[in-house]
Amino acid sequence: MPYRERHYYWKWRLRSSPEELWPLLTDTNRFNRDTGLPKVITERVDEKNPNVRLMRFRYLGITIRWEEFPFNWTKPNSFGVLRRYHSGPLHSVRMASRLEPDDSGSTVLHYEVWACPRNLLGAFLIPLQIGFVSRRAFGRAFTRYDQLASRSTPIRVHESTSPGRFSRGARARQAKITDSLLAAGVDASLAERLFQFVEKSDDLSLMRIRPYHLADLWQASRSAVLDGFLYATRLGLFDFRWEILCPLCRGAKQTVDHLDGLNRKTHCDTCNISFSSNFEKGVELVFAPNPTIRHVESSEFCIGGPQVTPHIVAQRTMAEEQAWTVPMAEPPRALSYPGLSTGRLSTSHSRRIRSLRQ
Repeated sequence: MPYRERHYYWKWRLRSSPEELWPLLTDTNRFNRDTGLPKVITERVDEKNPNVRLMRFRYLGITIRWEEFPFNWTKPNSFGVLRRYHSGPLHSVRMASRLEPDDSGSTVLHYEVWACPRNLLGAFLIPLQIGFVSRRAFGRAFTRYDQLASRSTPIRVHESTSPGRFSRGARARQAKITDSLLAAGVDASLAERLFQFVEKSDDLSLMRIRPYHLADLWQASRSAVLDGFLYATRLGLFDFRWEILCPLCRGAKQTVDHLDGLNRKTHCDTCNISFSSNFEKGVELVFAPNPTIRHVESSEFCIGGPQVTPHIVAQRTMAEEQAWTVPMAEPPRALSYPGLSTGRLSTSHSRRIRSLRQ
């Protein structure tokens, strides 16, 4: 028998502007984690539609499989997604949100969910899980993100909720590493900030640290922050790796410890393109804490969302010959991607990286 689709609509008034909230609300990987969803596993790419992923996770003791369609969004005003389920209690779930600014500079967040059950269990669980549990979890997450967005500090750190995140013996090494960083000429405030970032940030913030991006958030010199990371790597605070990025979605499609291990040809399943490695614009140096300092668990809670490709202002799945007018809040301009590619490294930085690998 067919089951009726349920519709839920909620509204939150947040103090921050849509522009301030956008990078936080649209980080769906973190949002799913913060609202209690489990880690996801990508089973395969749909052969007929490479933009669709077949996903699964285990929730409430049930293995759930679904098709993950591309997100639609227009920055900084709206985003949403559709999921069609192959197993479990749900048939489909569609989400749409809208960030509406008001005259005071704050935001009214409109959030809607349409959920269709597959069976009787789904008809029972949807009002409980989505109508009650998810609504409360969403509200807590949005309130926290609003607090982060309104901070006066230049970086909004996603702090870990678990105390004592350093590995055993790491604190004993902290003073020695700090002294060595200061002796190498690293600014004392930067040395302290590096340790605070490693200690207080959550795992998702530490899985893939990009020094130039961090320098921009800290309003610090990119060169100085990179120097700090390279010296700290030599001292055992960080490890680094090279990633080759897709020229369209900017996702990491290949990861190696040494540049000579990079393949010249790479394929991106998301964009369904093959491309040649561009070492000036497409190879990025990223860092993560050394496990002897802090163990970081690599996890995925969502593979899509606007923050996977933050350089893309708008995206929409469209039918053939369908037209779409994209509203632009400001004139188009050149977009920068604050990564760290081989072509942007100074000679001294390149030498220091080579010495770290010897």
